Amino acid sequence: PVAIDYLLGPGWQIPTTTVNRQAEIGPGTPHLVVRLEGTQVETDWLADQVQTVLCQAGGMSVALLTPTDAAALWRQQIEFADRGAGEVADNSPLVVKIAVPPSAATKIVSQLIEFDANCSIQAHAASGIIVARFSKFGHADRTPVLVGQLRPAAIKLGGSLVVVSSQLDGLTPYLIWGGRTDAIVLLENIKRQFDPHNILSSGRFVI
Repeated sequence: PVAIDYLLGPGWQIPTTTVNRQAEIGPGTPHLVVRLEGTQVETDWLADQVQTVLCQAGGMSVALLTPTDAAALWRQQIEFADRGAGEVADNSPLVVKIAVPPSAATKIVSQLIEFDANCSIQAHAASGIIVARFSKFGHADRTPVLVGQLRPAAIKLGGSLVVVSSQLDGLTPYLIWGGRTDAIVLLENIKRQFDPHNILSSGRFVI
């Protein structure tokens, strides 16, 4: 498979011409999407195998998308982190990227939904990278939710959380990137050797 993504939230809505109407990506229905590439013979065989495995695993509705639907969904998956799944930006107040071991992804997703049941989520099953676009997130949520809950939860699982974009004012580097780890200190020291006057990409990547 080229990609295995878990998709959830109101951002994931696309028109479909697929015969199985239950295969539509709806606002309240979580979907596991598997994208395959190869020759026609290879993809036909793989698609059949994937559908069989998912059905046996308890999938409520398993369907092979038409090429048109598959292309539309793939475009949304690629652009999701930048603007959401729609044709126009969803104006999310806060977008975060969380990296955890793949086996821990469902735990983080549960916490995201607990805070905002309407957030839109894309979780990469193979890498454990999760992008969440919140439908609500105010200044009052920065310390208790971002600093006090979500980032510690990701770190406890051996991962990290960074803010991809936000409409909130006054986000400090600490809120965006998190605390200074040993790895960050090492990167700072290396950068300082090559850029002692902090001219290159000042304030970006390493603080």
